[in-house]
Amino acid sequence: MAGAALIACAGSRDAASAAERFDDPVQISLDESRWCPASPLLQTPGLVTGPTDMARPAEGPDAFIRNMVVVRLEVRYDAVECDEGCRSKVSEILAQSLNLWRNLCLRCGQGLMAFVIDGDYVYLDHDLYVAWRDAPEGTVQGLLSATAALLRLDGSTPASGPHVAGSYVRVPARSNALQDVCKSDLGAFQSEWPGTLKSALCLKSPRTPTLHITFTRGWACGKESLIGCGSPEKEIAINAERFRFEDSSGQFEGSRFLLGNKASERVVDIRAALLHEIGHFLGVDHLPMDEFPNTNIEPVMTQTLEPGMCVSTADARMLNNVSDRNWTYRAKDCSGLEWR
Repeated sequence: MAGAALIACAGSRDAASAAERFDDPVQISLDESRWCPASPLLQTPGLVTGPTDMARPAEGPDAFIRNMVVVRLEVRYDAVECDEGCRSKVSEILAQSLNLWRNLCLRCGQGLMAFVIDGDYVYLDHDLYVAWRDAPEGTVQGLLSATAALLRLDGSTPASGPHVAGSYVRVPARSNALQDVCKSDLGAFQSEWPGTLKSALCLKSPRTPTLHITFTRGWACGKESLIGCGSPEKEIAINAERFRFEDSSGQFEGSRFLLGNKASERVVDIRAALLHEIGHFLGVDHLPMDEFPNTNIEPVMTQTLEPGMCVSTADARMLNNVSDRNWTYRAKDCSGLEWR
């Protein structure tokens, strides 16, 4: 692949230098508070993510999350007040939520959700970003280095640094490295992740997996008691009329209020709600809690909102199982999170 790509992209010698590849990068922190005790994400650095049986290949046809290197966000505020700062925070929370899920799927192939596109910004895996940023000058050299990093993102290989799980870096879509992908004849890279990224970012391909999120003043999925609901491979809806959404780690003029009905006494942690509904988007159904032993852990895919909801080993097993499109217990359309 490398040789063919070098020939095909020979005209890209005048691309941005290594130091100019990315504008205004912002490191997105890991939301470690969402990992349950004994979560497979809480491993000692240098050890593979477990349990190991989750790494066995899916036996049935691939679900859409298999080899989903790029996902696009389409966020809509349906008569819901959310200023620029609010929207930026929602975008960040969505990226952090996707990041927690992507690190759990050992059956999803290399580079699951390595790129998240949200309007004028792109979130990309931190290790991939560093490899691309620090590569020798030239489009091809950058793509080769980034490819090597992406091939290590198989859900079971520790990321570099003090954490097993990787995180995102947010950069403007106008960054030179991304625009080089848009403008270049990618040659042999066209059938690899750069071609997928180009289709999603530059060509706005309708085939790109897209998470549609609507904050609405109406009921989610037509049911008053639902905080939100999600449909696999399609969308999620959040009821911003009946509930007050707060950011559990936010500071907004002395309040944690982010959006929704400010006067409502039904206070919802927006991070828990979005993490839950993104699980439904990926195909994860509610956990059968009546079959679980009583513990002080509240898995994020329990059906009813509970304090301290976190990503558990049970949630991880469900995600790996839904990589098989024929798995019996995949989520159905309009699965929702109930108010307690």
